[in-house]
Order: sequence, then structure tokens, then C-alpha cells
Amino acid sequence: MLYGPVEFSNVYFQCPKCGEKGEASQRKYLGGVNDRGGVILRCEECKSEFFLPLLNPSQARISSKFKIVKFLDFDFEEDIEESRKYKQATNVVTIVNEENFPLSKNAWNLKVNYPWDLSEDEKVNIYKCKNCNQSLEPLILEKVERKSLEDLNRSYRNYFNIWVKG
Repeated sequence: MLYGPVEFSNVYFQCPKCGEKGEASQRKYLGGVNDRGGVILRCEECKSEFFLPLLNPSQARISSKFKIVKFLDFDFEEDIEESRKYKQATNVVTIVNEENFPLSKNAWNLKVNYPWDLSEDEKVNIYKCKNCNQSLEPLILEKVERKSLEDLNRSYRNYFNIWVKG
């Protein structure tokens, strides 16, 4: 790999079995050669193993809740095949240059109150039927739960990544 200007990013993820939250740091060499691949991690909570894709995986730092079992380099076909044998980390979010975004630092520790976490008296209905004034949120939520929230989140992450990369 060639060294030069480096772009650091934090990767937030969850264990696909128990949902334990973790954080990894990765680096990208701008204008240089970057290794594609990832790491096989063991969750210290449930002892399951899973794959987390990363750039330059041998230089990654992983939170202490997880143990690195193996580094995989996608320049080797056998490593690509091995990565497919494992479940992937879930809810993976990558934030580039996080130190420039103080609100996103330690994102897993943030407590966010969403409208659906409020008591019934506190809820505000944003979307209402024009004809009968009935709230549309419960109908939308029911369809979202049937569609699979993970599919929707994956689509959103893909769109967001494409939008950010330009």
C-alpha cells in the first residue's frame, strides 16, 4: 500500500446475533492503494463470529467488545469465499472525518427521543387524511413493519452513501 494523505473514518456496527454495538476505525489512503477486505470478529457477549467489511483491515482498530479472529484480504479469492461463510455485521454506518462532526461522535451513546417513543398524550400526528382527519402514521408503520425495516434501512444507507460520495 502507498502512503500519502489519509482519510480516517469510524465504522459503527452491531453483532448480527445479539445486537451488541461496536465501533471500528479505518483509514483510506487518498490517491494511494487501499486493501479491500475486512475482519472476522468474535462477539465477547454471545461468542458468535461474523464478518465486517473494512478498507485496509490490517490497520483497523476494533472496540474491546469484539475480538479479531482473522483479517481477510479480497485480493485473494479464498478470502472472498471465506467472508461469504459468515453473517455480516448489521446496521453498519461509516462516518468519515467524524472529528469534524461533534454531534456524531460516539453515535452509539446518543439517546434520541423519536416521536414513536412518546406517550400517547405527547404524540403529534404529522400526516393526516385530508377527508377524515385520521392519523396516517399507524397505517404507514404497519406497512413498514410488514415490508421489513432492515430492507428499508439498507436502501436508505445505499442512497445516502451514493449521495455523499457524489
